[in-house]
Amino acid sequence: EEGDVRVRITSGSSDAVDLMSTLLEDRFGVEPRTGRAWAGDFAVDLRVGDTSGWEDADLHIWEGYPGAGEYIIHIEDATEEQPARMLIYAPDQAGLEKGIRNWVQFLRSERPGAAR
Repeated sequence: EEGDVRVRITSGSSDAVDLMSTLLEDRFGVEPRTGRAWAGDFAVDLRVGDTSGWEDADLHIWEGYPGAGEYIIHIEDATEEQPARMLIYAPDQAGLEKGIRNWVQFLRSERPGAAR
């Protein structure tokens, strides 16, 4: 979509936040913010083994799936109650890092610095 996107990392270990920030900065020249997401933000939730706050979402997670080194990505559109948000979830750190790296590879920008 054309226009600026404000990426806000709302949760994640410092390693996961650092990885996401570094990849977005290296690829697009932008540095995501951290903390609470506001209207107009795109909230990114980076989780290992915990899906609290996503109880009402249909995440397709069950015992054994995703497995070690695997991940899921779940995206929800913005509503009146919350900004657009995305969960990258894995049962282990290796899976989370793989999910972050793969998600960033799918992104593209029509112009450098369009995401902020």
